[in-house]
Amino acid sequence: MSLKKVLLLGLVINLGQLAVYSSNGLSSPIPMSEKNSSKILVQQALEKNNKGEYTQALNDLTEALRLDAQAVDAYFNRGLTYYHLHQKERAIEDFSTAIFLNKQFVEAYVNRGNIYLELEEYSKAVGDYQKVLEIDPVNYLAFNNLGLVYMNLGEYNQAKKFFNSAIKLQPDYLDAYFNQALLLEELGQKENAIVNFRKAMTLAADQHNPEVYQAAQQELAKLQKNHSSYEIQWEF
Repeated sequence: MSLKKVLLLGLVINLGQLAVYSSNGLSSPIPMSEKNSSKILVQQALEKNNKGEYTQALNDLTEALRLDAQAVDAYFNRGLTYYHLHQKERAIEDFSTAIFLNKQFVEAYVNRGNIYLELEEYSKAVGDYQKVLEIDPVNYLAFNNLGLVYMNLGEYNQAKKFFNSAIKLQPDYLDAYFNQALLLEELGQKENAIVNFRKAMTLAADQHNPEVYQAAQQELAKLQKNHSSYEIQWEF
């Protein structure tokens, strides 16, 4: 099984789920009219990103930063845009700048860590997720993603502890159940893996996530010769 292939589901935070961030009260000689124009451009970019218009969004965010070089919201959202454009190193640079401007910016640490995870720079990913937990000790995303790091490193017992922590904090956390099921499958714990995949399928249906539902269903099919009795038909 290719662990890395499946574990990257839903890692980077969706633009549509995030508010636009202020510049954390940093003083600036920039005229208020230009700051307001910068914020308007960021809002426009959010809408374009949600439509998949990433190049246009990038142009808006770059112009927003020309107007206000300390606009942490613009750096953060441009980082997400670069990620969608498959420019991961530039995304890291923008998330790093957002963190420089706001040392408590949890979402920027999470997303930078996610990219480090994808690039297999595991020590850097761990550093970012640990920083998240220093700021927010009950951040279930960080626990889940630490589980992904250690699972990819082959440190399965450590990974299991982090997935358990994520589920304890967020009992309906779909990704954590799915990832733990993969881990149990890798460890040869068939019955426990089946339970977790079935739980993941139920949560995926409830949360209208057909991608994870189908992925869990496919893994379940590998574990059961006759899995049809476990299948539940859902409409998304």
